[in-house]
Amino acid sequence: GNEMDEILYHIASSYIQVGEISKAIHYFEQTIKANATNEMALYDLGFFCDQTGKYKKSIKYYNSYLDIDPFNHTVWFNLGTVYNKTDKHKKAIEAYEFAMVLNDDFHMALFNIGNALANSEEFEEAIVKYQEYIKLEPENADAYCYIGECFLNLENHKESELHYKKALKINSKNETAWFGLGLLSWIDQQFEDSIRHIKKAIKIDNLNAEFWLTLGKVNNDFNNQVSA
Repeated sequence: GNEMDEILYHIASSYIQVGEISKAIHYFEQTIKANATNEMALYDLGFFCDQTGKYKKSIKYYNSYLDIDPFNHTVWFNLGTVYNKTDKHKKAIEAYEFAMVLNDDFHMALFNIGNALANSEEFEEAIVKYQEYIKLEPENADAYCYIGECFLNLENHKESELHYKKALKINSKNETAWFGLGLLSWIDQQFEDSIRHIKKAIKIDNLNAEFWLTLGKVNNDFNNQVSA
């Protein structure tokens, strides 16, 4: 019954339209039972299982899709992203590399390889990937930020500061860069500078708990220094 899977897929899609994701997932799964090679249903299952935090299932369905069509760069990319979320960084990097082989213009995959390497604490390798990405996308402030973060982790404060400042040249409202500069000032015990930088980050994103927490700690160190 080839029509059966199409009907089930149609029902699933209708549930997506009205935001009933778990019902939609149920009917996408019924679609697969009716026809194991329904690529659209496999793709949607990969996508919506990821959205709802069912990462193991998402990985399973994306891989089933790739068994049928291994040349879909978007599916490789999405699979890489789910692997990254589940701390399978090596597998994430492999998936992103497939995405790039299949589509030269897929610069975001390069950026995400950088992220996966940074997440695995392979900071030098991550910097190389981010730099390759910047050659292709020179206006991406976040890439400079992440390089700054890698250098911070490598305790190379000079390079770290340089890259945070490059990020701010591109986008003066990049809260991550202001926060990074705040951390560097704090490490160097330049407490007033640190407080000023972190407050700029908070002005841009005042819901970030890490910013507030760090500001409290820096203020504490500064007050101790003043009273000493």
